[in-house]
Amino acid sequence: MYKIEYLPCALDDLKEIAGYIMDKLDNPIAAENLVKEIVEKVDLLSDFPYSAPCYMPIKSLTHEYRKLLVKNYFIFYKVNETEKTVTVARIIYARRNIGTLLENT
Repeated sequence: MYKIEYLPCALDDLKEIAGYIMDKLDNPIAAENLVKEIVEKVDLLSDFPYSAPCYMPIKSLTHEYRKLLVKNYFIFYKVNETEKTVTVARIIYARRNIGTLLENT
């Protein structure tokens, strides 16, 4: 079983997503449901860290990331075999410039 960790920017992403849906779209129930679904899908990675495919960027990145799609959001994470951890790096809306955002992580 792998330990799940979130980088601070992934937690910020989650807060930003929830805030946008609650405030801009005026739908707190949808925000709560989406956050819950994202967390549940990430929790499943503790048992199956390699269940999502590798992300194949155009430009090489510092780490090998895997990407998991939940609704319209990609969850990018890396697996550390030595420490048995899954680290969630970013949670990004699928239509954003993913490569640029991951370079800065």
